[in-house]
This record gives sequence, C-alpha cells and structure tokens, in this order.
Amino acid sequence: MAEQLLIDRNGLVSAITDFLSGNDARTLAGIRSALEREIDLVGPDALANLGDRLANTGSDFAFFPRDPLARRIHHVLADRLLEPTSELTGVEHLAALRGEPVIIIANHLSYSDANLLEVLLHRFGAVELADRLTVVAGPKVYASLRRRFSSLCFGTIKTPQSNTISTDDGGKNAREVARAARLAIETASVRAAFWRVL
Repeated sequence: MAEQLLIDRNGLVSAITDFLSGNDARTLAGIRSALEREIDLVGPDALANLGDRLANTGSDFAFFPRDPLARRIHHVLADRLLEPTSELTGVEHLAALRGEPVIIIANHLSYSDANLLEVLLHRFGAVELADRLTVVAGPKVYASLRRRFSSLCFGTIKTPQSNTISTDDGGKNAREVARAARLAIETASVRAAFWRVL
C-alpha cells in the first residue's frame, strides 16, 4: 500500500518560505501570497496528491511522473526569483524535434539544473518539450524531501549509482546496481517510445 505524507497549505508554504529565508521580507511576503493563491486555486485534492507523491517518489527504480502542483509552485517561485534577463538561446531549433525522442546532456552543476531547464523551456515556448522532460536521477535526489519535491516538476527515472559514489542506494552490490541500471535503461526506452506514439 502507498504511503501518505500529510501536508497542509500553511505547512507547505512555511517550508518553502523558510527555505528561501535569505530573501528580503517583501519578496517573501509576495511569494507567500502567490503560493497560497496557487494552492487555494487547485484545492485540497491536489495538495493530498502532492503529499502522496512526496511520500512515494523514488521508492523504486522506476518512472515517476511530474506533479502538477509541484510544477506550478516552481513556476511561481521562478517568476519571482529568476532574473528577468535569464534566457534560453536556440530554442527555435527545438521545433524540428517536436514529438521526437530527445536526449539532453548537460553539465550538472546543482540539484536545480533540471528545474531551471524546465522553467526556461516553458517560458521560451518549448512547452511540448518541457511537458515531456524526464530526468534520469540518482538516489541522492530521492533521499531528501526537498529534492524529491523539486524532482516532481518533471518526470524522473530513478537510476542506481555505484556504492563507491553514493551511499544513498542501500549498499547495493555491483550485480544489484547493474540490474537496477538495466531497468532504468529499459524504463527510459519505454518513455521514449511512449512520446513517439503520441
């Protein structure tokens, strides 16, 4: 049976604004107000679904779809925190790839790389690609509630890492890591085929 994480509107908003506490009081008040509006707009079922997703995302080596509320919250935050001059160049070339499998290989700088990419794809008109963005993520992404929340802005496929790199994988031996890696590759292949059919 799926685990349920009970979250409420005030608790979620407080957790987000506490995380962003380095910002000035006026910015935080604007963020708080915008988040409360978004959560009220989608209603308690969306909040309950997010709690369920937060509890269960990353529980297995599988595909985890995005959560609409988590995605919307990240967009609200980006509207207030991302520099207005931020841009995504060359987005016009993505039109030729519409409906095609696409692999983006990026220099991984932080846990928010994919979140920034998703926001910028959406903001600069590559909504179709943003909607099908699926990130291959190691176990560290799922080890923290905050990172799991951020991973729900897009689809993720959990992949293993060698226990010499990550201790968040439960101490899997080399054979178990290889088995889980094969499952992640098969899952990615199924996802690519799914989007090609649409």
